[in-house]
Amino acid sequence: MSANLNIYPDAKFGLSLLAKFSNDDFPESKIGLRESDKRHFAADLSYSPQQALQASLYYNYETYVNKQPGYSRSGGANSTPFYPESVRIASRNWLMDSEDNIHTIGGGGVDWLLLDDRLDLSMDFSVSRATTETSPFSSALAYLPLPDVSTDINDFSLSGKYMVQEGKHLQLRYQYQRYDADDFALDGINVATLANVLLPGNQSPKYAGHLLWLALSLDF
Repeated sequence: MSANLNIYPDAKFGLSLLAKFSNDDFPESKIGLRESDKRHFAADLSYSPQQALQASLYYNYETYVNKQPGYSRSGGANSTPFYPESVRIASRNWLMDSEDNIHTIGGGGVDWLLLDDRLDLSMDFSVSRATTETSPFSSALAYLPLPDVSTDINDFSLSGKYMVQEGKHLQLRYQYQRYDADDFALDGINVATLANVLLPGNQSPKYAGHLLWLALSLDF
C-alpha cells in the first residue's frame, strides 16, 4: 500500500510526500520468518528561484520489523529432536524480534549555472544512520539482550563543469565519504575467540575517504 502527494504552492517551491506500507505474514511458520512489516516515509522539498538555480532537500525514514521463531537443538550423544514436531521439547523454542530504523537526510542536486551558462556548479550531500535492535525471548532457555548494530554514512560532493569553448569542457569534482559501523558479531571477535574454531577476525568497517577528480572532455 502506498500514497503520494505533490504540492506546488507557487512556481518556485515544490513539496513531494510519499508513504509506503507492506506486511508479509506467515502464521503457520514454526521455524524462520513469521511476520515482516515494512514502512517507508519520504519528503522532498525543491526550490528553484530562477532558471539557472535549482536545489532540493529530502528526508527518508525506513523501518523493518521482523518476528522469527526458532528452536535450540543440542547435538552429540544428548541430541534433542527436531523432526517430527510432535517430539520436540517445547522448552527449547525461542522467539526473536528485530527492528531496523534508517534515517537519511540530504540535499539532492544543487545546480547553479553561471557566466552565461558556461559554468555549471553542483553540490550533493547525505547523512544516513541505520540502527538494528534485536530482542530474543525464551521461556526456559538462558539468553541475554543483544547490543544494537549501527551504521553511519556521510557523503558530500562538489563539482564544477566549465565550457572552455564549444565542445570542450573542463570538469573538477571533489567527494568525501565517511563510513562507521558497529556490529557486535564482528567487533572484539578475534581469530582465537572461539575454542577449536579458526575465525576470520574481521572487524566492522570504518573509513574516511577523499576523492579529487579532474577531466577534460571533448565533443566530436
